[in-house]
Amino acid sequence: MSHALYSPSRLAMLAKCRGFLSGPAGEAAERGTELDKLITATLNGESPAVPAEFIELVAFGVQSHRLMAEETGAELETQVFVRTSLHGVYGTLDVRAVNAFDGVAYIGDTKSGYGDRGEPAESPQLLAYAEGTLREYPSLERFILAFVEVDRRRVIRAELTADEVRAALPRLTAIIAAAREDDPLGYVSGRYCGYCARSVTCPAVVSGALAPVEQRPVIPDVGAMTADAVGAFLDRYMDRVELAEQVVSQVKAKAHAVLEAGGEVPGWTLVAGRRTRKWTSEAEAADVLEAAGLRNMFETTLVSPAKAEKENKDAKALIASLVETKTNPKLVKCEQEKELSQ
Repeated sequence: MSHALYSPSRLAMLAKCRGFLSGPAGEAAERGTELDKLITATLNGESPAVPAEFIELVAFGVQSHRLMAEETGAELETQVFVRTSLHGVYGTLDVRAVNAFDGVAYIGDTKSGYGDRGEPAESPQLLAYAEGTLREYPSLERFILAFVEVDRRRVIRAELTADEVRAALPRLTAIIAAAREDDPLGYVSGRYCGYCARSVTCPAVVSGALAPVEQRPVIPDVGAMTADAVGAFLDRYMDRVELAEQVVSQVKAKAHAVLEAGGEVPGWTLVAGRRTRKWTSEAEAADVLEAAGLRNMFETTLVSPAKAEKENKDAKALIASLVETKTNPKLVKCEQEKELSQ
């Protein structure tokens, strides 16, 4: 099944910024996905190989979800597909326990890291999953919503009635309506911008970068940065900067094409750049200049080593003895170095 454009997990970010669009999964997201898989497998009665650094986190997540599910008196389910009443809004819920007989359900979401998720009762993600569960089990009267934060070793919970869950529908509808307007002027910058694929061209991010000097982030003293700080900085910004350079290059080329064709790009124009001169026809110029008796009209240069080897394949050893080889190191992440060496 294809991914929902407005999945419950995305609604939480769209509530903060209507233009949020998930970018490639970063290290933190991949870590969270791995923890989710380990916790899910353990809850399902499996015995996955858990890395040492995850043992306590997985144990806390498993125990917390089980205790919350016990409050409902129902069997615990994992990775449950939930479809809401809103068109195109569906997704997979981490943990659920539904006791239709007693009218109570547990909706649980595993969270890693230290981000601020707010209150479960206000979470568009949990509210959407609760609404979808109510749609499936209309007799439910009470919901237990919870964030199980494994890194913080805490559970944030809330209890809502079925009527309160239904009352959240207009809010969820408004979030989607704002996102569908796709109005860049309504975008809002925040800490989440680092996870958004639109951040490199987002007007909210750009306007922040062009804010008065006193409002800009302090530029780090690069000379005083430790090796760890350098690595962390590159991890955070390198991909975004390279993507920004690609986008800017393409946009500039588009602007050139429009202006050179006689069109307009508001606020931009073309001016004369550095002048370059070349012969209209080298052959014709050579004949005319030579006939005129002008001197110093020709110069010769040694061809490149590569061309010399191509033209003189039997003399490669001689050519190699006269060549100095230099490498131009390129900065890449360690995993890329391994890929390039294979």
